Amino acid sequence: MFIILLQIFRMEAVVTALVTIFTSLVIAVLYVQYCYSYWKRRNVPYLDPHFPLGNHHTMFPKGISIGNISRQFYQEFKNRGVKLGGVYMGLQPQLVVTDPLLAKNVLITDYQHFDDRGIYKTKSAPITVNIFAQAGAEWKNARSKFTPTFTVAKMKTMFDTVRTCSEIMEQHLLKTVEEDCSKDIDILETMACFTTDVIGAVIFGIQCNSFKYHDAEFRKMGRDLFEEFHYIDGLKLFLTQYFPRLSDFLGVSNIQKGVTEFFTNSVKEAVEYREKAGVKRQDFLQTLIDLRSQGKLTLDEVIGQAFLFFAAGFETSSNAGTMCLYELALQQDLQDKVRANVNSILNKYNGEVTYDTLNEMKYLNQVFEGEGF
Repeated sequence: MFIILLQIFRMEAVVTALVTIFTSLVIAVLYVQYCYSYWKRRNVPYLDPHFPLGNHHTMFPKGISIGNISRQFYQEFKNRGVKLGGVYMGLQPQLVVTDPLLAKNVLITDYQHFDDRGIYKTKSAPITVNIFAQAGAEWKNARSKFTPTFTVAKMKTMFDTVRTCSEIMEQHLLKTVEEDCSKDIDILETMACFTTDVIGAVIFGIQCNSFKYHDAEFRKMGRDLFEEFHYIDGLKLFLTQYFPRLSDFLGVSNIQKGVTEFFTNSVKEAVEYREKAGVKRQDFLQTLIDLRSQGKLTLDEVIGQAFLFFAAGFETSSNAGTMCLYELALQQDLQDKVRANVNSILNKYNGEVTYDTLNEMKYLNQVFEGEGF
């Protein structure tokens, strides 16, 4: 009798487990179908998604350009003759705008309704919480605090620091040519070292010495962040891009552990030193420290914002400078035109490079922004 009852209980347990699994699967399928009907429910043209990646057909984004993916979506909707269309990243709906006037409305006129850039952040990793990832009231609050930081007067105070970094780069290039004029120069690495030195000096008030030491800490962090990408990093990036809510719940960070620890410790030590020693410097970190002393920022927010300005300024500036120099190398006539423009303005100021001098180099600015080619 006991054996019979035990078998009955086992069968009931198995049936209960099967029913639970089946019910869970049905709920999961219905949830996915509901998520993938987002654009259909709103009568917006869309591309048919496929679980679990939606319309992004890659598991790990390493080597995949978001720009190329966006261009493919843009071209598909453009070929259909529609002004906008819906796609999915994982289960997340995303809107693709093909009409310039609508794009202007999104970016400018109606920006208050589109202030979330869809960048992942999690409070369990404060380094990811910054003005680039913040949205809504949180973003507006942070923006109002930082707007006074980027006045013309503030930019001018930082100019001498940037000029010093450029002079160090110039000395490095001259030395390289003097040692071996036939040696190729890695311009991407050169620009990366230059932007690292500039950001280190302007934001953190330190000399990175990227040209002098190949393994300078800040330059190494730049490589780790944008170049040294491992399998586990790709997995975390995949989770945070395709399943942000789950990633936030699990406390997943899309910034490498070593990079997170370095910037967290570096900023904490710098803040503690300046506050205890009463040291003040003309750099971005000092602005963050002042905001913290006024009760407007927490230490975690200082770390997140400081990291953002390193990450955003380093990779974008070094790539833009590299591409500009590459195009000038291919087009000698434009290179000569830029040189003539720079020399003519320098002659007006006795060869002195100042903030105002650069502002007069209109053609140089056009070339750097891609308008002069």
